[in-house]
Amino acid sequence: MRKILPVSLTVAFFTLLIWLLAGLAWTTSRGGSQMPLYSAYRFDPYGSAALERFLQASGRRVMLLTHPALPRHAAGVLINMTAPYQSGMLEDYSTRQHYNPQLLRWIADGNTLIDCTQNTTGLTVHFKLKVLGLKTVVGPAKHKHGKPGSKKHAVPPPPHGDLVLPVNFPKWITVMQNGGNPHRLARWIKNVPWHYARTASSPLPARRRLLQLLAPACFVIPPKDTHWRILAKTKAGPVAIERHVGRGRVVFVGSPWLILNGGIGHAGNLDFLQTLIADKPVILDQWSLGVGHNYTTLDVLRRYGLMPALLELILLLMAYAWSCRGYPAAPSSTSKGPVRSSVEQIAMLGRLYEGALSEPEIVQRVKHEIMHRLAAALRCRPEQISGHVQKQPDSVRQALQLILVRLQTVEQSLMERSAKSNARKAARHRTLADLLTQSWHLAKEIHHGRHPRFQVAADDRVAGGIKG
Repeated sequence: MRKILPVSLTVAFFTLLIWLLAGLAWTTSRGGSQMPLYSAYRFDPYGSAALERFLQASGRRVMLLTHPALPRHAAGVLINMTAPYQSGMLEDYSTRQHYNPQLLRWIADGNTLIDCTQNTTGLTVHFKLKVLGLKTVVGPAKHKHGKPGSKKHAVPPPPHGDLVLPVNFPKWITVMQNGGNPHRLARWIKNVPWHYARTASSPLPARRRLLQLLAPACFVIPPKDTHWRILAKTKAGPVAIERHVGRGRVVFVGSPWLILNGGIGHAGNLDFLQTLIADKPVILDQWSLGVGHNYTTLDVLRRYGLMPALLELILLLMAYAWSCRGYPAAPSSTSKGPVRSSVEQIAMLGRLYEGALSEPEIVQRVKHEIMHRLAAALRCRPEQISGHVQKQPDSVRQALQLILVRLQTVEQSLMERSAKSNARKAARHRTLADLLTQSWHLAKEIHHGRHPRFQVAADDRVAGGIKG
């Protein structure tokens, strides 16, 4: 169980992490017709992926804006394609204003905004422009009523009085949303001449002097406003206009068709865009189309540079799970049967030797074990210990002399009259056991090159016990 639990937790963590990242950063795993209209992630005729690829191939820097505000370092040309019946980032929802003041300040710093819209947006309201495009009606008071099934009966009335709903839903919007054949849009496409700034030595062909637009909306300029310049117009009115704002400029185009994959290569659409963009960096607004990952897990990790920390955490969890696989199972506290320690086994073996051997034989065997153990540590024969000890530090020589003196004291105590008393025999046995332990420590310290002094108090206590 202890082996399976860490691995199971690690697998569950990875599964949850992958699921969260895939769900929150959905723009990286979706594409094609599943993305919103006009998106740079669409490769059908109703997306703008071709424009992004063309700008990258021509050496221009392209950025996809997936946040509600422009980055501080952003500069160049912002291309905004407002979807039908939407307004996008041109509205400031935090202050409920009709336009975004930060966007106007960004334009005034020398940047360009190209807004391809067929709707009335906050920016057109700010400049007091009227957009003659899609027909809308405001509020349920002006909504059509009638019996179900009659021509006067339309969709149910809106739930809020200020909600804008379309009355006549254009068929070309249905074709685009359903991904139909772009040739079905031919009857709504118009070719409009546009004014270009070229030298007389390199004029454009007649075919490329036209803009191909899909159901273009017209802009009504106030009579006293002389700041606007008309770039293209039809009999109904201007469909492409521009004006300067500070050191920058704003360009309105009444249709997004010249930017979409299905229309960018027709007529003079691409030349018109290149004239407006020049050699500046381009920012394609995706947030207004509903594509973005603001304030998600992936965005926070990228914004604050936490991706390396996340990878380190994953590696640590994997290392922990791998190391836990080799741990032995803990013994159960309810296990039955006697448990004997090594100390009890050694004590029993010592009692057997004590009963089978005489005391002088025990002393000789202990002395033989100590001398061979020290000789192995000094890498010499037992009879050569005295010569090799002289090369060791003083602490080693003193410890060895103490061991030899205590062995000699034990041998002498065997010849005394009171040698057979139980107290003297117990003292000798404790001394022999202590000498074995000291010789083992001394051999280990010699082998590793460390020579700490032995505890003098313990030696004196043992030696005093023998003399007593």
